[in-house]
Formats: sequence, structure tokens, C-alpha cells
Amino acid sequence: MSSKLFLDRSLLQDDIMTYNNNRFYEIIDKLVGQDISDLIKLQAIPNIPSLLLVNDIFEVLKLDYDDVNDIRSRIMFKLCDGKFVVKEGFKSSYNYLIQLFKKKCDEHSKATHSKDKR
Repeated sequence: MSSKLFLDRSLLQDDIMTYNNNRFYEIIDKLVGQDISDLIKLQAIPNIPSLLLVNDIFEVLKLDYDDVNDIRSRIMFKLCDGKFVVKEGFKSSYNYLIQLFKKKCDEHSKATHSKDKR
């Protein structure tokens, strides 16, 4: 059995690379849910290129900051010792989103490059 992830790029509009802020967050909400969308919005990540440069989207949840508390309670389990752990469903949803966006970014880059050759 293959472990390759099926990435349905047809879910993404052709002009998605131009989406910024609310339009960008809305598509994330539709693809993987409001919690991931809220996490990205909290960090003021405005578009796909910016998101693809983020090393660890969940790092912000470690901060002791009031604006993080609500989203932390949705995305992480609180352990008995007071530590927090990201729920696997959110990790996999985020990884799916990133892989989907990388594929779309590659397609966009190839299309732009082939137009430049003409």
C-alpha cells in the first residue's frame, strides 16, 4: 500500500496565490477548519507564500499570552502535569494544508515560468 498522500488541488482556485488576509483565511477555514484558520490569523500570516515560510505554526501556542488561551484550549490537550500537547488531528490537517499549498505553488511557478519562455 502506498503512503503517498492524495492532494486534491482542484479544491484550490487558480488565483489562490493572490489571496490575502480574509479571503485567504476563508479558504483555509473551508479546507481544514476554523481552528487552523484562527491560528494562522492570530499570527497575522496573510497569504500562502508567508505561510510556507513559517517553521512551526504551533510554536505560538507555547506563549503565556491572553490572546492564545482560547485557541490553545481548542488545539491542544492539557496534560495532568500542566504541559500542553498539540492534538494529532490538527497536526495532520495543517500538514495536509501545507502539502496542498506547496503543490499549488509549484504549479503556479511552472505556469509562470512557461509563460516567461514564450
